[in-house]
Amino acid sequence: MKRVCAVAIAFCVMTCALLAQSTPDASLEAGVKLELGMLYRDKIKPSDEIEVRLRNLGDQKAIAAILIGFINKGADLIDEDFRPGSPDPDNGYSNLRGAVWALGRLQEPAAMPALTMVAKRASETSELKIFAIQSIAEIDPAGSIPLLVDALHNPQYAVRLSAAEGLSKTNDQAMVYELNVAASRESNRDCRLGIQALADAMQARLRNEPKSPR
Repeated sequence: MKRVCAVAIAFCVMTCALLAQSTPDASLEAGVKLELGMLYRDKIKPSDEIEVRLRNLGDQKAIAAILIGFINKGADLIDEDFRPGSPDPDNGYSNLRGAVWALGRLQEPAAMPALTMVAKRASETSELKIFAIQSIAEIDPAGSIPLLVDALHNPQYAVRLSAAEGLSKTNDQAMVYELNVAASRESNRDCRLGIQALADAMQARLRNEPKSPR
């Protein structure tokens, strides 16, 4: 009888351990949702930045997994081209939008597949397109050059400028040409000046970098 009880207890302990590994911490997920819902629109302190507030909750990898889960759960809303102001009873869109934005601020490499999916599926004029391109430009611009070059043609100037910012961080000399071309055809004055400044700064940086010995 004692042996049966011992086996049963051991089985319960193992089961609980497995569930703990496979199930996100509910309190951590609730905390992430709370932080995503708190947007600071006035002047903010460094401690108010979303990446700081999220990291204060716990392990970044666990937080990133929760954010990526929000994107996967809200994937249907990407295809539906959900518009701000539409009914969002479960906060699915709010969590999706916040996750796309926050993952870039966290500079989480594991998020790149999910962010790339959003960038490709979101409509050209959606805010999700803006956030996805911004985050990709923050995390891995060098690995996303074709996507960012294509985004230079987006109808939203915020997307074009974010794509240019990402491309300017790479070490690909050909991107200087792409940025100069993008600036020359840009109809928005502020965006044109911004892209041209990025192109000039990138050219100066590459020119001043020490050449590797052959």
